[in-house]
Amino acid sequence: FPVTIDGSTILNSNGGGDIFISDTIDGPFDLVFTAGTGNITLSAAIGGTTPVSSVTITTASNVILQAISSGKITQNTGTGTSTFNGSLTTTLLDGISLTGMQFVFAAPVNTSNGGLVAIDNAGSLTLSSAASFNIDGSFSQTGAGAVSFCTTITTTGDSVTFTSPVTLCADAEIDTGVAFGGISFASTVSGAHQLVLSAGQGNISFAGSVGTTPLTLLQVDSCVDFTAEDISAGSIFISGVSSLGTFNGSLTTTSSSGISLSGVSFSLYDDVTTSGSGSFSMTNTGAVTIDPAVVFSLAGSFTQSDSGEIFIGGQILTNGNNISFAGPISLTADLDLVSGNGSVTFGTALEGAHSVSITAGSGNVTVPVAISISEALQNFTVISSDNINLKGVGSSLFSMGGTLTYRDWE
Repeated sequence: FPVTIDGSTILNSNGGGDIFISDTIDGPFDLVFTAGTGNITLSAAIGGTTPVSSVTITTASNVILQAISSGKITQNTGTGTSTFNGSLTTTLLDGISLTGMQFVFAAPVNTSNGGLVAIDNAGSLTLSSAASFNIDGSFSQTGAGAVSFCTTITTTGDSVTFTSPVTLCADAEIDTGVAFGGISFASTVSGAHQLVLSAGQGNISFAGSVGTTPLTLLQVDSCVDFTAEDISAGSIFISGVSSLGTFNGSLTTTSSSGISLSGVSFSLYDDVTTSGSGSFSMTNTGAVTIDPAVVFSLAGSFTQSDSGEIFIGGQILTNGNNISFAGPISLTADLDLVSGNGSVTFGTALEGAHSVSITAGSGNVTVPVAISISEALQNFTVISSDNINLKGVGSSLFSMGGTLTYRDWE
C-alpha cells in the first residue's frame, strides 16, 4: 500500500537486514534509510504526489531507487552499487550529495534554487544517455573511480568538474551557460564519440590527455581560457576563445574536417598532425605563439586568418596544399615552409632576425608587403616555386642581414 509519512521517519534494518518497499512514499518530512550491510530496494517513487523534505541513506550495500522528488538527496556511505532508475528532483541548495562505491544514473536529474550535484565515487560512475543533468548549481565528481559519460550536463553558470578518468560511452555535451561556470577534467578523456563543451565566461581545462581512444569530435563553442595537453580526435573545433587557448601537447586528427581554432590568442607547444586530407585553420584577433619546436605535418592546407600577430618558428608541411597567413609574422626561429605543390602566401608583415625557407614545387609564392621593414630577416630562400611575387626587401633603416635566394631544382 502507499505510504504517507506524517513526521520525520527513520527506516533502520538493524545493521544487516534488507529494506524493501514496493509502493510509493509521500509526505513533507525527512526520510532516512539505514541498512548497514543490507540492501535498499524501492519499487516505486518517493515524493511523487507530495515531495519529501529530504532523503538520506546513511549506510547500505546495494541501493535501487526509482523517481525521487525531495528538498535534497544524500548518501553518506555505500559499499555496493547505487542505481537511480527514476528521475531525481530537488529544490534546496544542498541538492544531491552522494558518497559511495559505484553509482548508476539511468534517468534525468534536475535541481533548482542553486542545488548542486556532488558525487564521490570510489568505484565506477555511469551517467547513461537517459540521465540528462539540468542543474541550478555546480556538478562535481570526485573519488578514484572511473567515469562513463554518455549524456548532457547543463548548469546555469556553475562549474562542472571531473577528477577521475572519463570514458565517453555516447556523444556527450556540457553547457554551463553564458556566465562564469568553468569546465575541468583533472584526468584523461577518451572514447570514440563526440564531446561538445560550452563554458560562456568560464575556462575549460584538460589536465590529462584527450583521446587515448580517439574522440570522433572535440568541439568547444565558448570559453575564456582553454588549456589542454595531447588531443587525438577525428576532428578538433575550438571556437569562441575570448582570451587564450593553450595547447601544451600534440594535436592529431584523422578526418577531412581537420583542426579549426578561432578566438583571440593561441599558444601551441607541440606537434600538429592531420590525416585524411584534414586541414589546419586558425582565426586570431590577438597574438599567436607557435613554439619553434612545433612541426605541422598536414594532409590538407594551413590557413591563418584575421589581424593577430603570429610569433613563429619551426616547420609547416602540407602535402601539396596551400599555406597562407593573413596577419603579421614575427620570426622567433628559422621557419621552413614545405607545401609540395601548394601556394605559399604571407600577410601584412614578415620580420625577425631569422631565416625563411620555402619549397612550393609548382605552387606560387606571394609576399604582398616588403619584408624586413622594422626588423631584418637573416635569409629568405625559395627552393622551388612557379611564380614569385615579392613586393620588396628592407627599408631605409633595415635590410636583410643575409641573402635573398631563389633556387629551383626542378
